[in-house]
Amino acid sequence: NIIGINSNFFQLGGHSLKAIVLIDKIQLAFNVKVQLADLFQRQVIKSLAGCIKTRMLNGESWEPETIEAAETREYYPLTSEQERMFERHRFYGFGNTIFNMPWIGELEDTSCETLEKAFAQLIERHEGLRTSFLLVNGEPVQVIHKQVDFKIGYYNLSPDCTDYTENNDDKIPHPSFIGTPNNFIHPFDLSRAPLLRVGVTKKEGGRLLLLMDMHHIVSDGTSFGFLLSDLKTLVKGEALTPLRINYKDYIYWQNSEKRKQVLEKQEEYWLKLLEKPAPELALPLDFPRPLIRR
Repeated sequence: NIIGINSNFFQLGGHSLKAIVLIDKIQLAFNVKVQLADLFQRQVIKSLAGCIKTRMLNGESWEPETIEAAETREYYPLTSEQERMFERHRFYGFGNTIFNMPWIGELEDTSCETLEKAFAQLIERHEGLRTSFLLVNGEPVQVIHKQVDFKIGYYNLSPDCTDYTENNDDKIPHPSFIGTPNNFIHPFDLSRAPLLRVGVTKKEGGRLLLLMDMHHIVSDGTSFGFLLSDLKTLVKGEALTPLRINYKDYIYWQNSEKRKQVLEKQEEYWLKLLEKPAPELALPLDFPRPLIRR
């Protein structure tokens, strides 16, 4: 479809996450404050552009907040999202796989040595891949390690295939394809980094499959996409732009006095809005509703 000024953002495939990214780019490009509600109310590009123009003419300027580098410490606090994930992980028991994020994809023209080197660079680049979680004085904290013990597992889809000699492609030399990946997805111990698991197995014809599993406390769908992008670049032997900030820097920005004031205002808004209890839903019940909630 041709995208024009009368195109609708959401009809083009936009959703809430893309909307947040778009709002951020608009603010950086025009130095004007735009709310998420503006996009929902003005879904057509022409209408949204008019909103931006009006605010620029009215002098409603906006300056982005800068996240500064945090000082190096023995351990760091958790973000509110990580605290929730940590407590839920403990609630469900340390043997759960509820928060595992498995992924599988095919490798093309990649040697195992190249892949191992790329993952070593990826882990060195991203502190989250060198992070573990533990309790200090009863409070959850995260530790960023300088180095972690990481190895790629090599598996066979067929138990009677014990090596890789039938593949004549010298781009993929690796003699240790042993075992099967049936138990590849298993619980993570949050106290041991990395919370990343990688395996390689082969399909018929010698094609390789990359297996990855991560714990949700160090990644999500969006950040995982960035990791894959970085991995592809590193596999090609290309250099990546150095990171200006890391996740620990975001943690201290989130806990800054300025951010606390913003959160206090938001808390005040919701407490006032929810002063009165929510009305009971007039839905048919199979049993009488008790007077006291259980």
